[in-house]
Order: sequence, then structure tokens, then C-alpha cells
Amino acid sequence: MTPDSSAEWSWTVESRQVEFSAVFEVDGAADGAADGGCGGAAITVTPLQSHDATSGPSEGRFTATAPGILELQWSNAFSYVLSKSLSFRISLSGKAEQLGDAIIE
Repeated sequence: MTPDSSAEWSWTVESRQVEFSAVFEVDGAADGAADGGCGGAAITVTPLQSHDATSGPSEGRFTATAPGILELQWSNAFSYVLSKSLSFRISLSGKAEQLGDAIIE
């Protein structure tokens, strides 16, 4: 993401529950000023929290103030034996509207 670009997301889990967090990794390589020149700093946008299917859709928004990468992370680590299905939507706006890499593990 570039400064002043934004991302909006919405997602639902079809049954049971899943954990979710959003973290923005500041790109400290550009000028070294964001974190004293020691690489990128991490900003917690949404702390790791459990979301139950009965709670309905989960939504969020983030506007970048520095260049970096926004990571939306879902976890089923607390319940590997029960599979989960989820649907998500991500909208990007601003100067850089490219998704980059989507990694699903």
C-alpha cells in the first residue's frame, strides 16, 4: 500500500468460528525513518480475536500513512479437526490498487 491508500474488507465464516487479525507491516526500507532504519514496524490494525458464524459479517477498514503491506490473517489453529469455509471481499483504493500476493495456507 502507498500512503493515503485504503483497504476495506468484509468476511463471513459459514459455521463454527475462526480467529482473525489484521496487521500493517511498514516498509522501513524506503527511507529508514519509520522505525529507525531497523526494517519494517508492525502496526496491529485488528488484534487476534475469535469470530463466530452467528455474529454475522466482520468488516474493517484501514488507511495507510506510510508505504507497507496489509496482512489479513485467518486462523483455524485452535481447531484443526473441524474444517471451516469462509467468504471474503477486499476493496483497495488510492494510488496503488494492486493486490500483490494472496497467500492461502
